[in-house]
This record gives sequence, structure tokens and C-alpha cells, in this order.
Amino acid sequence: MPSAIDEFHADCHAFATRLSGYDNGTEVDTLLMAPEEHGVIGYNAQMDGFNCRHFRVPVTEALRRLAATVAMTALLRMWRCRAR
Repeated sequence: MPSAIDEFHADCHAFATRLSGYDNGTEVDTLLMAPEEHGVIGYNAQMDGFNCRHFRVPVTEALRRLAATVAMTALLRMWRCRAR
């Protein structure tokens, strides 16, 4: 049986499906940040908060939000390419 990492590299959908199979409803910590942050967690430009938003959601909801973000990013890239 392939590992979860092997599945991720081969097929993101298969990875998400496998991961959601472990979801028992327990909320996990998730962070949402702008792409410009390059994954670096820190303070915002005003130094009055963080550069990310924190959520506690079940794994399946986190995966759903990630998929929606990836889909929106892909649509925006396509739109930008066509606008040129």
C-alpha cells in the first residue's frame, strides 16, 4: 500500500480522500495567510496582530477550504493570462 506522501505526489485528490478517512470530527488548528507571506508566520505590517488568520476546524473542512483556495488561485491565474 502506498504511503500518504506517495499518494500526495501522485494524486492530490487521493491524498485528501485518504486523509479525510481519518477525520473523526476533532478540530485541528489551521492557518490562512496571503501568498506574499511565503509561509512565514509573523506579525502583520502594522505590528498589531499576526500575518495569518487562525481557525479550528475538522480535517475534512480544512481540506475543503484548501481545495477551494487552490481552485480560486487557478482561476485567477487563468484570468490574468487571458487579460494580457
